[in-house]
Amino acid sequence: MNLRIGLGYNENGMTLAFGSNIKICSNMTIMGADHMINTAGSNGLKFNDFMQLLDHRINELEGSWNFYEKTIALLKDKTIKNGSLYEMIGILNKAAVEEAYYGGKNSPFNISENSLFIKELINNNVFGIDDDKQEHNYWDLFNIGTNILTHSKQNIKNKWEVSHSFGTFMSDFIKN
Repeated sequence: MNLRIGLGYNENGMTLAFGSNIKICSNMTIMGADHMINTAGSNGLKFNDFMQLLDHRINELEGSWNFYEKTIALLKDKTIKNGSLYEMIGILNKAAVEEAYYGGKNSPFNISENSLFIKELINNNVFGIDDDKQEHNYWDLFNIGTNILTHSKQNIKNKWEVSHSFGTFMSDFIKN
């Protein structure tokens, strides 16, 4: 497992993430809000509060790594059934449309990225698999999705937010 600590910054502030799918350059993909802190955005902390929380998080690193190992094991252990895949795509598409046209909350993907996600699922032969001979798991989907976010043309600040949103979405979807 490739666990990392990532620190990103831009003119809007700093973001710190702990996780296994962090691309230090720009893709701050993590699993859940407890593992990302920042000074930017509507939930951003003041710098002094950020530094205090950073100190606290460093003291809890072992527990964070254990959380990631368990979450990744869950994603790898749960195979994808076509019905669940179509449900997930529907939820992601609905969230993207609500954000684009109705001012909805930050969707993991925008409409264009949803299309790329579906295209990559097709290219990776995720659709049409016989449910009895399942070859793909949620970890595969997670990596396909984070690859799209890594190569997206969004600005870095928004990329951190949507990467985090996608990780949280995947974790929540699998638990339901």
